Amino acid sequence: MANTGFYLLAQAAALAAAAYIGARNTSAINQYFRAQDESHLYPFCGRFNATERAIRKVRREFAECGMSCEGLEYANAIEATLTHLTAEYS
Repeated sequence: MANTGFYLLAQAAALAAAAYIGARNTSAINQYFRAQDESHLYPFCGRFNATERAIRKVRREFAECGMSCEGLEYANAIEATLTHLTAEYS
């Protein structure tokens, strides 16, 4: 993706994965978030990576609701969870 300056992270992730359907879309969104991740440099309480925790939490919540983990809704949920985690542990 050439210029993500005009997009929020979730929108850029969903756009990058738009060419894929199903599990491949989910994987592409997860890869995009992991590529942008810098939380390994600053693990929360020295224990966990925020991006990995957000992805696992959102996938678990979507599975409980019977929703598919793909598209902009999934990317927005990851971004919101990341925001919540960073606010909670900062």
